[in-house]
Amino acid sequence: MLPGEPTRQAAFPRLGRLLLGIGVFGATFLFVGELFLRLVFWGGDSFSRHYGPIVQRFERDFKFNRFDGPSRGPEPPGPKLPDSVRIVIQGDSITWGQGVRNEEQLFSSRLLTRLRETDMPVDMAVLARPGREIDEHLQQLQKWGQELRPDVIIYQWYINDMELEKQDRPRTDRIWRHVFFHPILQQNSYLWFFLDFSLDTLLPSGTVPYESYARYIADNFNEGSAGWSTFERYFSEWATLAKELTPHVIVALYPYMSLKDGSPPAIRPEIVDIHTRMLSLCRTNNVLCLDLSASLVKFEDARAVRATAFDDHPSAEVHRVIAEELSEVIGAGMDHPL
Repeated sequence: MLPGEPTRQAAFPRLGRLLLGIGVFGATFLFVGELFLRLVFWGGDSFSRHYGPIVQRFERDFKFNRFDGPSRGPEPPGPKLPDSVRIVIQGDSITWGQGVRNEEQLFSSRLLTRLRETDMPVDMAVLARPGREIDEHLQQLQKWGQELRPDVIIYQWYINDMELEKQDRPRTDRIWRHVFFHPILQQNSYLWFFLDFSLDTLLPSGTVPYESYARYIADNFNEGSAGWSTFERYFSEWATLAKELTPHVIVALYPYMSLKDGSPPAIRPEIVDIHTRMLSLCRTNNVLCLDLSASLVKFEDARAVRATAFDDHPSAEVHRVIAEELSEVIGAGMDHPL
């Protein structure tokens, strides 16, 4: 026997036990973690994403109307009646209602209910899909406008509506997403989805220097930029078509806000200029702009504004506020009798 050989022979069993222990611990962690999250999120939950097993569980009972998207929200029961008022609402994930489980709590449904309580003979068509930008809003109005013959058109605007091209958007490149089994686990494992979301949120971007989404928007859509000019053109085309269909056109301007726990929500300073330009753009195109920021900044705690702790989309309470604001504008007739 060579010198040192007993030591090496004794080392192999220790290494094997160590690897076995790591394997058992890892398997136990995965099993317990998966079980724990499935118990905690037994009904699912909303995250600031449109995919994943927890989100799918949360959205499993969602109802959709007949408009392409798929869209959530009310739809007309049949052909338009001669003395009725028809409202068409266009929007993205906010109107679609990401983070809001019950359709009755969406601002579209709440608005329809409030107007009917005033004995207004009204029905509604909602054309909404997460991620829809201004070019698609224009396409939707071109497709459905003549058939629906709206008396009122409401367009819920949000900052991403300007992003017709997304190749310059800040991105993160997480190393674990290159593992071959990542797509399978991300679609089926509560634990993997939760860890992927949490780590991506907590860790800094892989790009240097890191550019926030707000900074990216401000830099790429400043006044006179190609991005802003393209958006202006599409918005003007949309406004022209909307006014050909009805004189009653409302742009509900939903602000891009900073939502810090324990503090009131506030418009992000980087995009105040864009917010101001949107108000001006509405005036230029002779459409009414409802600035929702005045109502939303009245919340004392941003937690009341978020749909969930993991999702910054508007909560059911915010949907209530939006419905109230729109109801007042429509009730006033927008300076024209309906």
